Amino acid sequence: MPSLPALTEVPATILAISTAGPWCSVALLRRDAATLDVIEEQLGHDHSRRALPMISSLLESAGVGLEAVAGIAFDAGPGGFTGLRIACALAQGLAFGRGIPTLAVGSLAALAHTALAEAAAGAAAGTVITAVDARMNECYVAAFGARARGDGWQLEVIEPAQICPLDGVDRWFATLAASAPKGRILIAAGDVLERSSTLLAAAESAGALLRPGQRPAAAAVARIAALPDHLGDWREAAQARPLYVRAKVALDVAEQRELRRRNAEQRR
Repeated sequence: MPSLPALTEVPATILAISTAGPWCSVALLRRDAATLDVIEEQLGHDHSRRALPMISSLLESAGVGLEAVAGIAFDAGPGGFTGLRIACALAQGLAFGRGIPTLAVGSLAALAHTALAEAAAGAAAGTVITAVDARMNECYVAAFGARARGDGWQLEVIEPAQICPLDGVDRWFATLAASAPKGRILIAAGDVLERSSTLLAAAESAGALLRPGQRPAAAAVARIAALPDHLGDWREAAQARPLYVRAKVALDVAEQRELRRRNAEQRR
């Protein structure tokens, strides 16, 4: 397959896929009609069986065929390893067959975008600090500066996606919150707020808007993909890649023993 030419405009119709966590969501953004259609289900580990039928249902309900899709954006991670591979593989397969481009969107950027859209009505700028469960007593974290732009948000990476120990995320948050520009809204988003009482306390102390129930979703992936800022980030299907962040998903025997020891100490 020949290399795709560089895009000169954002694809008119974007299909977005997000399977990084327990929720599976797909979205169809049509710029000409200014519509965003979404289907979401909480599936746990059933993404591989349900994601493709959900895409078919989405296109059918929107009254369009796959041939109308001009670009496919996917939640690249970080997140569950299997879920990330499913989203990437679906984007690759559907895009390769039609010769259309793909766009990898970071899950924590999608989370930040959703948190801003729902928590910051009327605000001009803000700082969003995200933290989501990575299991193994760790979390995925990132921080973004944001400025309102049209009907969306322009995100600037302050801290890229990285792994942080769960028992140290409050200190990581406090450092970033202290350096956030004054007079701008501060948002803390992600499910780790429900898991870490120390992070919750740090966020409350900093006066942050709390969004513990926020999660990455296909709707945010689609809206980010539609921003002209990412015009140069679209790639041909063969170049689509997940963003794992963590180098390994399983612990060896010694690491499991050490993790159990640390957990036991924390419970004392």
